[in-house]
Amino acid sequence: MRYTQQCAQGCGRYTDKTARGHKTMFGHALAPIGPPHATLADRRALCGIDDVTLDGMPAMIMGAAGQFAQVATLHIGGPAIEFAWPTVARIVANGGAFKS
Repeated sequence: MRYTQQCAQGCGRYTDKTARGHKTMFGHALAPIGPPHATLADRRALCGIDDVTLDGMPAMIMGAAGQFAQVATLHIGGPAIEFAWPTVARIVANGGAFKS
């Protein structure tokens, strides 16, 4: 597993090394990145939400079976942008206004 964030132990260093490499370099281990992965049921629930926008246009969330969500405008030919599932959950909780 790779880590690409600031050390959770507060050493102030950022790393893209493995946890083992960070421990070797800095003397302590890293904590896993971010929240746990969304379950399929969580992703399906997010896909069922109708009140979201992408750049101010009505949109929908798709791709519950995938690793990333796609947020696409309802306008035919409009953009579809990929987001990580934890990001989708956070944006929906804060009003559902996605920006590309």
